[in-house]
Amino acid sequence: MIATIRVDSPSSKLAFTPDGKLAYTVDTGSGRVSVIDTKVHSVIASITIAGNPTNVAITPDGKLAYVIAGAFGDTPVSVIDVKTHSIVAEIPITRANSLAISPDGTVVYLTIESGNTVPVIDVKTQSIIATIPVENGGSIQEPIDNIAFTPDGKLAYVANRTADSVSVIDVKTHSVMATVPVTLPEVIKFIL
Repeated sequence: MIATIRVDSPSSKLAFTPDGKLAYTVDTGSGRVSVIDTKVHSVIASITIAGNPTNVAITPDGKLAYVIAGAFGDTPVSVIDVKTHSIVAEIPITRANSLAISPDGTVVYLTIESGNTVPVIDVKTQSIIATIPVENGGSIQEPIDNIAFTPDGKLAYVANRTADSVSVIDVKTHSVMATVPVTLPEVIKFIL
């Protein structure tokens, strides 16, 4: 072990900048995000956000961090400038459950707790540009705790909580192009 770094409260998620110099960790329960300098192994900033943060993701260019507060009430998605460690935008999407940033860094896809849509955020404007209904056999289902982009960024996959399926989204059109039935163990593998 090289170092133990103390943060405000139990940390559940962690994201590194692409250059590996900084780590952003959500301090669930404290309402803060800690910024760790990986060279000196210490917290260099603590950012207070609305609600209790549950997840964080950093854009591929390393300029922005997106933080969600999960099912802990009506809290927006916070956008943090990685250079200044300050909040630069709050996007009015509440009860976000998970998030993923496209490989080209242009959009953020979210799943919503007890929801049936995938909101899409434009990284350039920090605005919601689409809301994708996730369907299976004509009935709308809730997304589960995971969403992922293919390495080329053309497709996003969302595991559907109650439908035993995975929705395949065309990222160019922000629409569901297929719904793939899977067994529960396959959904669990996708989540993990």
